Amino acid sequence: MRDKKREELEAQARVIVDKMKLVTSPTAIKYMEEDLLKVEQHINDLDTRKDEQETQGGVDMPTILTYIKYFVEHLKDLLIDHSNPILRARYFGVLFDKMPSYAEINGGTPENEKVPEVNELFQLVLSGTSSLVRRRGLEPPRS
Repeated sequence: MRDKKREELEAQARVIVDKMKLVTSPTAIKYMEEDLLKVEQHINDLDTRKDEQETQGGVDMPTILTYIKYFVEHLKDLLIDHSNPILRARYFGVLFDKMPSYAEINGGTPENEKVPEVNELFQLVLSGTSSLVRRRGLEPPRS
């Protein structure tokens, strides 16, 4: 809503400037300048309120985790089966910090060290102690 209001105010400012080009009366120009200053002040107020709310709002971690959980659970639906190509590209952009080339992701990643700039939320750090699959398989080792 705030962005839409800002766009309306910017359009209003452009209209005032266009009218100022046509008017020759100094009095009319003076009043138009005052209107333009009011519109610019209103735009600045909207921007400062937006900045204040962003700094005061903080992070709603449960909501963020809900979105991440949904994204991970519906990865195939969002990245491959989604009908809108623009949204599909945006969702794909969530996964990577830098867009990989087709050659980098074509056959999967046989070597985990060569994963192309995956966002840190989706990285699986594979060290010797945090491996999800052991050499013997999924069953726990026998003591």
